[in-house]
Amino acid sequence: GGLPALAERVPIKQFIDHGDSVEMNSERHGKAWEIYLSVAKGSRRSVLPGDELSLDGIDFTFITSNGEITQEALARHGPNAQCALAPPREENKTENRRSVGYLLSMGGFEFLNLGDLTPDLQQELACPEYLLPVVDILQVPHHGNYVAPELMAAVDPNVAVLNNGARKGGSPEGFDALGVIPDLLGIWQLHWALD
Repeated sequence: GGLPALAERVPIKQFIDHGDSVEMNSERHGKAWEIYLSVAKGSRRSVLPGDELSLDGIDFTFITSNGEITQEALARHGPNAQCALAPPREENKTENRRSVGYLLSMGGFEFLNLGDLTPDLQQELACPEYLLPVVDILQVPHHGNYVAPELMAAVDPNVAVLNNGARKGGSPEGFDALGVIPDLLGIWQLHWALD
């Protein structure tokens, strides 16, 4: 919603997305999509899992996009024990499932951001074996709601960050899912979760 105002103040050379929205025909999301297209015209890059982007000293590897996840193993950890405890998750068909997720690497530092990735794809990413590296910082998917514990245990970040609002995200179930992270040193959130 704030993209036009941001674009007026900050030069944006490229907009990374997953392709066209599946919610462009909805009244609420269709308008936002049209605004995005008007701001990003001529500067869009739609990525696929496995695509890369290198900046000066920073490498992005795209892990998820358009409802697909990377099939390339960036690390090997063996079977994920949390998967046996996890119920099968129903496929989500919303725009959230199509989130662009990336692994940012800078020297020995790694940060994973999966956007609003839904639990069905979080589970697919983690089970039966997690194929991504353990990271330093994880931006918890979906504002700290709808979080798959099997993914949290596998990612094993030192710090988890919730991009939440006072009444959006940071649910008790989300915090329970973070409780399975073996080496978690701290949780940072943008707002106190009032619920």
